[in-house]
Amino acid sequence: MVERRRSSGLTVQTFCEAENISVATYYYWQQRLRFKDNEETSMLVPISIEKPRQPIELYGKNMELTYPNGVRISVPGNSELKLIRELILIL
Repeated sequence: MVERRRSSGLTVQTFCEAENISVATYYYWQQRLRFKDNEETSMLVPISIEKPRQPIELYGKNMELTYPNGVRISVPGNSELKLIRELILIL
């Protein structure tokens, strides 16, 4: 579908109208195929956990998680681990 749109010379909007699909659906599949074609892209990303030199006081502060794709999650430092685990699994 993505290749046919490129070779057609049509805009994404015009192509999607002719194919009776939404523009969002087109871009969704274009993005999925881009990740699939990129051999270096992996769903597993190595992480390292470093033990802090001094105790960390998170009460009243936010903890921020940053994913390789740029998505950032900020949660209160006193959040339950269950909430943080669910956020990590969702994304």
